[in-house]
Amino acid sequence: MGKANDMDGGAYNGLICLAYCCSKRILFVKKRQKTERNGTSFNARKADKDHKNMSIEKRKTNAFLGVFVVTFSAFAAAETGVEAKITGCGILKAPIHERVIQTPETPSGFSRIPDSSEIDVQTNRIPTTIGVIFGFKYSIKGLTPTNEVVFKKIVKHPPIQKPDGTIGTEYTSLKQHKTSPKGTFTGFTGYEFDHSYELVPGDWVVELWYGEKKILEQTFQIFNPDDISVSGSPIKE
Repeated sequence: MGKANDMDGGAYNGLICLAYCCSKRILFVKKRQKTERNGTSFNARKADKDHKNMSIEKRKTNAFLGVFVVTFSAFAAAETGVEAKITGCGILKAPIHERVIQTPETPSGFSRIPDSSEIDVQTNRIPTTIGVIFGFKYSIKGLTPTNEVVFKKIVKHPPIQKPDGTIGTEYTSLKQHKTSPKGTFTGFTGYEFDHSYELVPGDWVVELWYGEKKILEQTFQIFNPDDISVSGSPIKE
């Protein structure tokens, strides 16, 4: 998204500069025609000066477009070097402390930020139990060093009916983080069951996006532990 907007914006500025040069040329020709009709001599030195000014404007325009192309190419190259991987997946160990923030886009309306992200059980099978936190740990490299970055998290899940009667099948949230001096970032992302209406069995998919590129994805099989047909020990990956 960022690259596409930059590219469109650069092309637009280039057209403005080109139109400006063309308009100056048109005014120059009209002025010359007018002076010739009035029988006055046209000042050749003035024409040379105007032509030289136009050439300078044209060179400035080309220089601007050249700088833009180089800058955009460098940005695109930096973006394509981003690498991400999942380093752990499963049920999080119950944290001692949590910070609660309002997140209207989520099914529960708020999110809990644990003080630690230690995975207790490595698995992609998650029981429908209140208080369970599941998700994955990840690491990313190739980012701009010591810089603010924004990741987009998309969670897709079976239909959930909220207390207000609305039904949702996914939600999106944005997270801002700061990269390390080496251009890396490590973190944890996932979900916590807080209410009974969230306990919906089926496939839950957690995606992490950077710009317009999906860099990570993990599917969790949510199951009812009371259902004999699916109960049992979690399957480790």
